[in-house]
Amino acid sequence: MNIDAYMGGFGSVVVFDSFADDNTLVATSYIQNRGLNMPYVSVDYDMSDKASVGASALYILTAEDINGEDDLGIEIAARASYKITKNLSAGIEAGYLIGGDLWDEFASDGDGDDVIRTDARILYSF
Repeated sequence: MNIDAYMGGFGSVVVFDSFADDNTLVATSYIQNRGLNMPYVSVDYDMSDKASVGASALYILTAEDINGEDDLGIEIAARASYKITKNLSAGIEAGYLIGGDLWDEFASDGDGDDVIRTDARILYSF
């Protein structure tokens, strides 16, 4: 049993919760109640018994249009983790979102900036 907010290899670092943050865009009802259509490609590689790395590319869309748009953008994410001891591991993840048309709609000036975000975690399993 452990306390963990990590979404595994799947999931957006920028738009969704990643390691521990729950104060993100998807938590708001104007995204969450529209559903998501998110084709993605993800790859993970175990470098050793203790170290692993991975990367993902996600195309993030809402399932229903909002103001005629559904394209939140394309996110490229990379991650690495290391098992320090049997019950203790550390990880880092970074994502870069290239905002789409719907992302721009949410910006006050109509031109949403691209976003880079990193998360880190220490996980103790007990």
